[in-house]
Amino acid sequence: KDKRRSQADSGSSGKDPGTPGGGGGQLPDTTTTSFSDGGGGPDDDNESLPDISEELNELPDLDADLDAMFNDTSNDSFAAGDDELQRLFNEYRPEQGNNKAAKAKASKEGGSSSKNSSNTASSSPSKKRVAHDGATESGETRRPLHMRKPQTKTPAQALLDRYKKIQQMTQHKDMEKQLEQMTSEEPTPGPSNRRIAHQPRPGGSGQSGSGAPPVRSKAMQQLLARKASTTSRYDTEASTAAQTAGKGGSRVAHTPTSAAAAVLAKPIVTPDPHSKVPTNVRQRYLDSIVEECLKIYDNDNAQAYPRAEKEEQDCCRKASTRMIYLNLVVNKIKKLRNEAEQAKANRSNAGNAASSQSGGAGGAASGAKRNMLTTHMQVLAGKPGSIGTWSIEKPVKLTDEDINDQDLMYNVMKKFILTEEQLVSNGFPRPDPEEPGKAIVKVDSNVTAYKPSNPNRRICSRCKTEYRVDDNGKQIDVEDCVYHWGRQHRQRGNRALGGAQTVFYCCQQGPDSQGCQVGKAHVTDVLDYNNMRGFVSTLERGGSRSAGGKVFALDCEMCYTTQGNELTRVTVIDHSGEVVYENLVKPDNEIVDYNTRFSGITEEDLKDVTTTIVQVQAVLLLKFDAKDILIGHSLESDLKALKILHSTVVDTSVVFPHRMGPPFKRALRFLATDYLKRIIQSDEGGHDSKEDALACLDLMKMKVREEVKRLSKKARIQAMYQ
Repeated sequence: KDKRRSQADSGSSGKDPGTPGGGGGQLPDTTTTSFSDGGGGPDDDNESLPDISEELNELPDLDADLDAMFNDTSNDSFAAGDDELQRLFNEYRPEQGNNKAAKAKASKEGGSSSKNSSNTASSSPSKKRVAHDGATESGETRRPLHMRKPQTKTPAQALLDRYKKIQQMTQHKDMEKQLEQMTSEEPTPGPSNRRIAHQPRPGGSGQSGSGAPPVRSKAMQQLLARKASTTSRYDTEASTAAQTAGKGGSRVAHTPTSAAAAVLAKPIVTPDPHSKVPTNVRQRYLDSIVEECLKIYDNDNAQAYPRAEKEEQDCCRKASTRMIYLNLVVNKIKKLRNEAEQAKANRSNAGNAASSQSGGAGGAASGAKRNMLTTHMQVLAGKPGSIGTWSIEKPVKLTDEDINDQDLMYNVMKKFILTEEQLVSNGFPRPDPEEPGKAIVKVDSNVTAYKPSNPNRRICSRCKTEYRVDDNGKQIDVEDCVYHWGRQHRQRGNRALGGAQTVFYCCQQGPDSQGCQVGKAHVTDVLDYNNMRGFVSTLERGGSRSAGGKVFALDCEMCYTTQGNELTRVTVIDHSGEVVYENLVKPDNEIVDYNTRFSGITEEDLKDVTTTIVQVQAVLLLKFDAKDILIGHSLESDLKALKILHSTVVDTSVVFPHRMGPPFKRALRFLATDYLKRIIQSDEGGHDSKEDALACLDLMKMKVREEVKRLSKKARIQAMYQ
């Protein structure tokens, strides 16, 4: 605008007023002037420019209006606005956060755009896939490994930290006690009988400087200062009363007592959630290792505890499974035990050498530890006298000769005689009070369920097959009996078989499997002992009732007849294990199956036998007295086969009950294996009645031996208190 104004002024002054464009608001004819100044004109180029002066004159005069607006300073509203703008300009300060926010926003927008582009690229089949945003980040944006957030501790690890603090607290307190003993100014009491003068109290009449503090050494002052600063922190004797924190309040931790601190003084296994070995297993073996290390280092905790922790950690680090850990730690404990024995021997040798060297020097100590405490019990009983009780009576050691005493066995075995209720519940034959020669036997409901209604048809007791019989009970149809000779039992499961299964003991097959043994005929026990005659009772012989009776062991073998199980062999032994009676018996009915696997009886054995059950009863009634004890396993079946009524009975199936209780009973071969470490009934030729009777007798002798030991110990304790 200023340029045009200056040009207009110069044009108006250099032209004639009468010429066009000489007015005050007109622009100069620059075209004409330029040509004239350059020495050429329109005649030179034979061209002329159009005249637009009239159109320019018609435009409004804006220059005058603008000059008036800018030159007018009397306008108050414009001045006020100018001041406000000036004030805002002066107060403005640039903010640093805005730049960062803008940069972050720009980077975010850039990242989103790149992500969209990558998604587009991945969606398009013609382009390659682009890595995720994290792969393109710079090293500055990633968090270093040492700056990552730490993992949260498990509850077991947090509890371990508490235990560690308690152990440190106990160690600090022990160190303070030791330091206090070392810096104590009080004289150690000795065996001297010198009199010690009285020391008056500070501030008394005997001292000139009343109220003066006692003079202490520098070490004692440091100890007292440390004790004052740590009393509240390490006071384990203080206890916190049980209380419930109020709503919004903080919980109060219980301060451990000295007993708890003593228990927690031992090393504790650091729980590892990724370990293959459970923490409780590691802790149990660590305690065993600690005990052996204490023996090695003579109860020095400072050396034993770190050694035990190191040994256990080595075993855990080398083990990849639990079984490997158990093998390693057991071998380690064995080595430590050998080392402990060697260390004990070395200490004893060192003590003996030191005592021999100092023998002529008045007993001067030469570095060996000596126990100055000697009690009266140590003098009488030696080293065991300091850890146990002592008596002038020697302990009673029972021998086989003592147990073989018949009177001792009889008196002790009275405790195991079956009561009348036990006799009835276990199916022993009891005398019928209404009719002599008849017995009352408790009938099992499960046995009667197999009896069909037709008397000419029976159900086999072994294969559960129904078959026909004649009037004498003999099988009519020729048919084999396929059965399992073993009983069913629950077998533990494994990875191959799965869970627990019920299988037969003989062939380990399931309940629905076909039998593994073939018999020539079916068998069924149809004997009804409640309707049977011929039972005899043992008689009580004359003499004093206070006199003791005898002890016998009895076992019988039976075979299957047309009516059921009948007696074929009987064996009786005395208290010393000698056979007093043994004989084969011919049953009253025809034998269907000799049952050789269990009875051991064959057809040849009974070929020339003529002894009947009545003759056997006569012999046994002469040998047995009513108060004599008969020992056997499931003796009710033997007494029913013998048709003998006897009340003084000891049954090993009742003395050694099954873990599931009645009516379950443990087999005699299992009892002999567990308690006598003896294998019986393993011969395929059948059982031996003498072997079974002797096993029953030895089982009861073991019980008698245990009972005698218990009674002897009880008598010694009563004698001590009396």
